[in-house]
Amino acid sequence: RSPITASASGLLAMRLWHKPAAGWLAGLAIALNPVLLIFAGDAFDIMLAMACLAPAMVLLQSWLREATLRRTLAIAVLLALGATLRSHLLPLALLWPLATLLLTRKARIPHVCCASLPLALSFILLGLVNRKTADEIRSKPWQGAYNLWAGNKPGASGRIYAQSIRGDCGSAYDNPAKLESISLYEMETGSNPPHSIDAMNA
Repeated sequence: RSPITASASGLLAMRLWHKPAAGWLAGLAIALNPVLLIFAGDAFDIMLAMACLAPAMVLLQSWLREATLRRTLAIAVLLALGATLRSHLLPLALLWPLATLLLTRKARIPHVCCASLPLALSFILLGLVNRKTADEIRSKPWQGAYNLWAGNKPGASGRIYAQSIRGDCGSAYDNPAKLESISLYEMETGSNPPHSIDAMNA
């Protein structure tokens, strides 16, 4: 993941500044970044999504010079995969079909279809996988309502997220923020598990 991101960043910098030194500097700045190196092996971190975003940006630069359907589709696949891995990239994946509609002059409808299809498929596949494993059709993370509250509750600091209670994961790892959200919901409502995700979000 880190070599992909570093290589793509270097290539992008070299194309932007038209100098090999710019590419080497950008690539090494990414490749030798201590924080990125620490998280490079973390399967759940944003590095996986960045390994999709960086090549998509390289392809986008080529696409802006010559918009081909193959490039449109490749960018859409990378953005859809990145958004599946990390929902931070979802706005970019959603904006890509609109960008192709506004920026292409020929074959607009095929471009929009190629830009939309991978994201639509990712929604459908994730929904089906979640239906199979959790009996609910959910295509994206469901903790948005809690995270919005946790980031803006009385006493919240914009500097860092801090949990207010300690959750017990038992022997297996679970997301501490998720456990906290469930515990706070139970304390607030007095309800017992299992809980409806829709009810907790409401």
